[in-house]
Amino acid sequence: MQNNDSLNSLLNPEPGRGVKTHPCLITAPSRCGEKDLSTADASHFLELGEMYYYGIGQEEDFREAVKWFRKAAEAGDADAQIRLGEIYYVGASVLKSGEESVRWFRKAALQGEVQAEWMMGFVCHYGRGVRQDYAEAAVWYEKAALHGHPGAQCNLGTLYLCGQGVERNYERAAEWFLKSALQGYALGQCNMGTLYRYGTERDCRKAAEWYMKAADQGEPNACWHLGQLYRGGDGVEHDFVKAASWIRKAAEQGLQGAEREYAEFCSKGLGMAGPDCAEAARWYRKAAEQGDAESQCELGFMYRTGLGVPVDLAESFSWYRKAALQGNFVAMRNLSVMYRDGLGTEKDPALAEEWDLRAAWETEDHDDGSGDDGECDGDDGYEEYDEGCDGREDAGEPSGSNHQSRGHQP
Repeated sequence: MQNNDSLNSLLNPEPGRGVKTHPCLITAPSRCGEKDLSTADASHFLELGEMYYYGIGQEEDFREAVKWFRKAAEAGDADAQIRLGEIYYVGASVLKSGEESVRWFRKAALQGEVQAEWMMGFVCHYGRGVRQDYAEAAVWYEKAALHGHPGAQCNLGTLYLCGQGVERNYERAAEWFLKSALQGYALGQCNMGTLYRYGTERDCRKAAEWYMKAADQGEPNACWHLGQLYRGGDGVEHDFVKAASWIRKAAEQGLQGAEREYAEFCSKGLGMAGPDCAEAARWYRKAAEQGDAESQCELGFMYRTGLGVPVDLAESFSWYRKAALQGNFVAMRNLSVMYRDGLGTEKDPALAEEWDLRAAWETEDHDDGSGDDGECDGDDGYEEYDEGCDGREDAGEPSGSNHQSRGHQP
């Protein structure tokens, strides 16, 4: 995944940042008092703060580091203001405070510091420490983007694509995504792929090329999209093995839809030696625990039938109910049956009827005339599963694709 330039500075110190080191800091930084630093300027305060923060020349002392960062920041040092904003943003060595982080980022941004401009765009974009304001986010992103910041360019493209804070303009979105992508920014590359996959000038081959660039950097959405292209043979040769590999890479990074789709691969043995229901259940659970209704419904079925997990009707009922409450009509129907027959719960004819009616309404909303794959069978009311773990026919079509272009979040 693309590293966040701003917070990355906390993990990769640059002590001194090229300033001339004060003699006191060389000889005995831990014994430096304010009297000893009477000739120091803000850059020396910043350097001393970094020495305490990273334990250079003495033991780490976060409180002391923050004290010196604050002195430098109050003296107008933009680097110190950014550092203090970062510390308050992540809650490192001080209580996390969105408002305080924004205060320091704004001071640095008003001095024209590109990193602070980018962070101001971000906090306004996502409402971190300030009221969410897309228009102000666009202003700050544009300042940083014009200074060449790839993350700001990517996020500005997202605002243009969605018409948030600016008038919707696909050409402007593409321009900013491309500027970001050409700098090697993974999310910009991923969004370029998405424009070619779903935009007005569709070209799956070019989409695959951009997704590959981003996926090689580990960007999870790019890995997922690339896997789906290999699954469907769109812009690349049809290859279930490569599809499974890329989708798993996305799933391993916690991408909910990829977890669900990889579980489907496991259930059918796509790109594998054969179906692995236990592995399918494991991945369905990961997605289900993130709130994915389809995965919750799949888990309900697996616990009902003992596919990949021990039969557990109470657990089955629990997962069906979670999915049903999110509007999954297959889960609603199966929940109705469980209430009707007292499976995993007490019999309740009234609730059985209520969920059956709700399922019927949902089915009408989803019926496109092509048939209902959530239809209950005539014996016990459960959906038929007769191939692999879940019996669904695979037409090589990607499922669950999140095709929205995304902005970068630190």
